[in-house]
Amino acid sequence: MLVPKNRKPTLPGEFLREIIEANRLTQGQAAQRLQVSRSFLNAILQGASHVTPQMALRLAKFTGLDESFWLNAQQAVSLWEAKKTLGKKLEEITPLATAV
Repeated sequence: MLVPKNRKPTLPGEFLREIIEANRLTQGQAAQRLQVSRSFLNAILQGASHVTPQMALRLAKFTGLDESFWLNAQQAVSLWEAKKTLGKKLEEITPLATAV
């Protein structure tokens, strides 16, 4: 996923919300089909919970999109957030000398 570095990547829940709405499902109906609680699904849709490997498998089966799509979307968000959190500390790390 190529995203400008200054913009947070799209949350997996935002993609999922579009899919749910496009298929005219309620969150409850989608949660039932995914075999998860409505509150857990809502947390993903709100960005409060991450997409786990197990959830990625459920989403892949539900949407037809590969599980790696869901995991990669989550990883992009997680890495962006980690870089923002570390900030200057990350820049202060001295890399190992590279072999020539």
